[in-house]
Amino acid sequence: SRVKKLTLILNITPGYPATDNVAVQLTSPTLPASLLAKLEGACDKEARAHAGGPQLAAVTNLVLKYVRENMLISCWEELVAARALVCTPPDNLSPADAAAFAKANWIKLAEKAGKVTVRAHEARYWL
Repeated sequence: SRVKKLTLILNITPGYPATDNVAVQLTSPTLPASLLAKLEGACDKEARAHAGGPQLAAVTNLVLKYVRENMLISCWEELVAARALVCTPPDNLSPADAAAFAKANWIKLAEKAGKVTVRAHEARYWL
């Protein structure tokens, strides 16, 4: 889909795979930089896990699996904004009240199912 368009660039150095890991670069005209950075980190970790052996297929499979299974990719920026609205306590709260706020207000993501669960509390009102 156009919302999940992503380019995976795997750079091979002369020491690959014996001494160097594959260098991963992700670009996208539609996905936010924060998501790409998170996914690049996961790819680097996957490449390190296969150090000294074949890494290209493992990294490519990780990216494909993430894009296919994460149904919330297309609304990533909105989820970040929603989490900030719901989960950020007001500045004037004591540490104990801030902890209670965090316990009462949260967002849980079920990425494979494409579901977002929100719990918000203000005075006598719950969402």
